[in-house]
Amino acid sequence: MWRQPMVLATGSILPFSVAARSGLMKITLKLFAGLSEYLPANAVRNAIVLEVPESCSLNDLIDQHRIPRDLVHLVLINGTSRQESERDDPILNDGDAVAMWPPVAGG
Repeated sequence: MWRQPMVLATGSILPFSVAARSGLMKITLKLFAGLSEYLPANAVRNAIVLEVPESCSLNDLIDQHRIPRDLVHLVLINGTSRQESERDDPILNDGDAVAMWPPVAGG
């Protein structure tokens, strides 16, 4: 489903529309290992506080930062692992910390 981009007062562009009744919430996005290159330049220590619509899903967040979905392996919300099947659901809440890692190899 295609969604119309939305521009926030801060200048951030969100690639989805927001229903008039929906508000914004603040979350912290943390990207680790190779994913950190997808953070905005003003990120500090692999993290940035973002304003996102209340209807924001994990995949919306991934797409907003142009992260290839197949590069996101592990996702934690407030330290709790989330399954890939949950990524299209609006499961985020105000104040959440979202951490993402790519697949890791090693031995």
